[in-house]
Amino acid sequence: MLQNVPADILSSYVSEILTPLIRYDQENHSNLVQTLEVYLAHSGRSSETARSLGIHRNTVNFRMTRIKALLNLDLADGETVFRLQLALHMSHLLGLSVKNAERSQQGSDGSVIWVRGGEEKCRGGCST
Repeated sequence: MLQNVPADILSSYVSEILTPLIRYDQENHSNLVQTLEVYLAHSGRSSETARSLGIHRNTVNFRMTRIKALLNLDLADGETVFRLQLALHMSHLLGLSVKNAERSQQGSDGSVIWVRGGEEKCRGGCST
């Protein structure tokens, strides 16, 4: 069903939801977007997330605390989790790599410019 939604709407939603994490990852050379995606895939189980990422469980817990603070969201709320999973899924439909969010750039208006296959794609209201 999402395949029928225009790409600009999908990318705007992805940018709206994930930009704080993407920016943090860029500025700090971290992997919060990837951590969030794996954490949600494991239904919020830190130990399984840690195993999948090859890091210590305490590192996962630290990252999740940072993610919650940056997004100002309650991950215990089902609707919030759905919106995050939807944004991550949409990014994959668009062919955007949120796992390598450090490859994205910030536009002059604060929006995110994603890099896909060596070609820049403006996402989320970029001005030209």
